[in-house]
Amino acid sequence: MKKSILIVIFLFPLFVKAQSTKDSLKFLKDTIELAQLPLDTSGIITYRYIGNVSGVKKNDFYKRAKVWAALVFNSAKNVIQLDDAEGGSLIIKAVTEQSYTYKLWGSEYPIIYYLHFSLHFTFKDEKYRIVIAGFTLETQPYLQTPSRTFTIESSYKILKDWNTNAKNGNMAFNREMGYGGKKAIQGQFSMINNLDSFARSTIEDAKIALSKSAKDDDF
Repeated sequence: MKKSILIVIFLFPLFVKAQSTKDSLKFLKDTIELAQLPLDTSGIITYRYIGNVSGVKKNDFYKRAKVWAALVFNSAKNVIQLDDAEGGSLIIKAVTEQSYTYKLWGSEYPIIYYLHFSLHFTFKDEKYRIVIAGFTLETQPYLQTPSRTFTIESSYKILKDWNTNAKNGNMAFNREMGYGGKKAIQGQFSMINNLDSFARSTIEDAKIALSKSAKDDDF
């Protein structure tokens, strides 16, 4: 009898470990991979691109960026913070509406929120730089929960740490967080990935506007 009890005691931690891995992997299977966001040396999420276009002057880059920004950021919520043609700098404080789908008991609900960020252009002759940073998320009020605004960096670190632990089977996430907690984490995964997709596509769009050859402006 004592021998049987000792065997059970010895095997119990292995069972807990296996169950933890099973729970964690089950959650990961229901969610999406977390995007790897670019961090600068201070740990701030920063998207950066430097482009070169032969024959294009600093002022031409500036004019192209102004036209592009007027077409893309035409909401009253978007504000030009710095407009310096001579110095070759343009900074836009912008906000965009985003959403993800919350699935609950077979139904889907769109969750609307706002992504705030700054877009900084720097121009030199034949060279330009695009930097997107200063991200914050603004949630919308829901029932008794007021809206709130928060930076991304702290949430991203927590999500990265949890994602690593879950994949390694170190967390019994189903038991610890419960169904509602898992859904909240899934929502944060979606917001992080939406941010990454938006920032990268915005830079690609701006690159197209800025990277025309000098001949393309001569119509």
